[in-house]
Amino acid sequence: MGLGPSRPALPAETLNDLLDQTNFNKSQIQHLYARFCDLDKDGDGFVTKEELLNIKEIITNPLGTQIIETFIREANTLNKIGDEEINMNIVRFPEFCAMLGSFNRSKGMNTGEEDKEKMANQDHSRFCKLRFLFDMYDNDGDDRITEVEMLKMLCKMATDPVTQHQRVSEEELIPYAQRALAEMCPHKEPEKRTISFAEFKKSMSGINLEDKMTIKF
Repeated sequence: MGLGPSRPALPAETLNDLLDQTNFNKSQIQHLYARFCDLDKDGDGFVTKEELLNIKEIITNPLGTQIIETFIREANTLNKIGDEEINMNIVRFPEFCAMLGSFNRSKGMNTGEEDKEKMANQDHSRFCKLRFLFDMYDNDGDDRITEVEMLKMLCKMATDPVTQHQRVSEEELIPYAQRALAEMCPHKEPEKRTISFAEFKKSMSGINLEDKMTIKF
């Protein structure tokens, strides 16, 4: 009886690049590669959005789709080379590993942030988690969270991931979206309230993300 097709070996060049880009050691990278190959059901060398959405923990998470879409977008956009076209429905192993490296270690992918002083007095992992969380809200990628985007996220949180039943109506959630924006940027007029990343980061200053926000595959 055959043992089935074996997974392709991780190229030495890719391994060395990831050792340099992240704080993962060789064993950890190889473990992640084995998990990546398990997710890559058809063995085509990349993992699709659909394959990631089938992870048990993602299926039962109300924000599962948003998490995976943001993960793929961040991994591919922030690791792209030059003007190459980005496929937002797949992720290859180097980007997959670098993205996880950014969440779990002091090194990782380029955050793409203009303000370099951001890293002077804060942990890189926390910064990347905050940026990821912000981008989950910021659907259009304009670096602002609007009331509409805040409301959309609240609606997803109130929706059962299995039955897709929304337990609280959109109309009932509007005041909560408005209140969230008011608390994050109280100095702005209601009709002009949008949240920048700096304002979002400040509002999250007292929250422990290390225990509340992890990505595991």
